[in-house]
Amino acid sequence: MNLMEGTLLRTPDTNRDKEATQPENDSFFPEPRWSISDSIDEQNQSSWNDELCLLSGRTALIMSSLRWREHEMAISTVPSATLQVRYIQYWEAIERMIEFILEIRVLAQLIESNSYDVLGDIIPQVHATRSKLFLGDIEMEQDLPKLVTRAAHLRRLAALAQGVSHPQLWSRAEYAIRKAEYLFKQLGVDVTLENIERNIDSINSVVDHVDELYIADLSEKSNDKATLMSIGLAAASLTLTLLILPSFWIDLEVIKSLHGLYFFILFIGTALGIILIITASYLIWKAWKSRNMVVNMFDKIFNHNE
Repeated sequence: MNLMEGTLLRTPDTNRDKEATQPENDSFFPEPRWSISDSIDEQNQSSWNDELCLLSGRTALIMSSLRWREHEMAISTVPSATLQVRYIQYWEAIERMIEFILEIRVLAQLIESNSYDVLGDIIPQVHATRSKLFLGDIEMEQDLPKLVTRAAHLRRLAALAQGVSHPQLWSRAEYAIRKAEYLFKQLGVDVTLENIERNIDSINSVVDHVDELYIADLSEKSNDKATLMSIGLAAASLTLTLLILPSFWIDLEVIKSLHGLYFFILFIGTALGIILIITASYLIWKAWKSRNMVVNMFDKIFNHNE
């Protein structure tokens, strides 16, 4: 148990001022608690009674059986070409498996670190993109596509790490699968993979937010074009009405002798002209008010997100 915990006691040197050296047997292991000693049997991942295989996050203690050291093993769950395996080679394969699992953990840790770096690099790009949106014309930062590409590669590597973290995919020996699952749990690989997934989800959310910014910018530009077109059409209608109405009154002098028809046409034409003027003025005011409302809405949304 002291080997697994890495704990070692040493007798203090009372002759520090002297050149005398301490004896070689001044280090010793403290006595572990009985409850901890009794738990060895629960932590033992070996398959046979005369073996010992203790695995932890930083230590692996393996003691093979001396009795079966020169014997051969027949493993029924693997192809016949590998049925004749020496007992010592069995534990050598377990050692290679431990090294492979440690490499998987290192891979997961590297992916986690890189995903955190990408998330830290992509956030300033989003803020810069958002600030350009406030200026009225959104532009993508030059490094943003590269960061999105890095995020895509991280997703691919994360999928690879998740795949190789399942012992059933690369082993058909039950004794190896059981030890590998236990060691993965001791190393906390599942927690690392969860952190990777969380970081990648955050990166995807940031990228989706950039897409939303583009959609918002396009929507705002479309609203501006529609508003300007409405204002232009209303202004043109107002101008034409103001120009045509005096000409209409002058043209009515031709039929002034027809008193009844004259006053009827004058009333109808003048009323329609006034209605067109009022309608065009109302449309101009309404379009301008709608544009200001959209601009204020986008400002509130982006300020709230910040």
